[in-house]
Amino acid sequence: MQPHDGIEAELPRLLESVDLVKFAGADVTRDEAREAGLAIRAIVDHVEARLNPESEPAKRAAMRERAA
Repeated sequence: MQPHDGIEAELPRLLESVDLVKFAGADVTRDEAREAGLAIRAIVDHVEARLNPESEPAKRAAMRERAA
């Protein structure tokens, strides 16, 4: 996957962190794990909205843009 600008650009850093936990047994705090989970969810929603304009994430993004 070629991450786009914005939130998707965080994907390589997050994947590297996940590898350290998964393969090297690195410790993470509950807050770090929560933040990583929220960031991954945001990336998934962003990619889904970009690739599928009829998806729920795309509709929520459009509503946020209209409200701004």
